[in-house]
Amino acid sequence: MEYAPGTSVRCRLASGHVADCVVVAVRHFPVDFLEVQFEQDGRRMAFTGSAIASAITPV
Repeated sequence: MEYAPGTSVRCRLASGHVADCVVVAVRHFPVDFLEVQFEQDGRRMAFTGSAIASAITPV
């Protein structure tokens, strides 16, 4: 799946919690990189490589 800034996604965190987020940045070089902002508190978190496929799902 291709993600673009503004896309709503669900993020599964290492703790097992799931949070609603919005994609704020995407980069594909030199590695795939996705930065999301949590809707609940405005925090930002970055995901790279295989973590994107395992932790991010579209809403």
